[in-house]
Amino acid sequence: MNSRNIESDQEDGFTWTTDFNLSTLKNRITKLNAPVRTSPYNREVGLDFYQFYLVTYAGVDPANGEALWYSDTAQTKTTNVWAQGVRVNQGSALPKFLAA
Repeated sequence: MNSRNIESDQEDGFTWTTDFNLSTLKNRITKLNAPVRTSPYNREVGLDFYQFYLVTYAGVDPANGEALWYSDTAQTKTTNVWAQGVRVNQGSALPKFLAA
């Protein structure tokens, strides 16, 4: 979309135009022999191709200042060992829309 807001016939030649572009991208995996879970992505039917599959950060342990990670999918238990954290879908790397 673009518009010409002001076009002056005066000597100063002042003009004001506006340009705006809005786009979306939706992609879903529709067919796959088996889920493919590799860091950092989870690829399975119904998800988009860039679905993040990561260990979830749970904050900081107030006792020692170390990072905490959730160690169960219900996000009720934590660990300070990243490798013991459980991976879950964290959203897509693709934006819902792009405006320029």
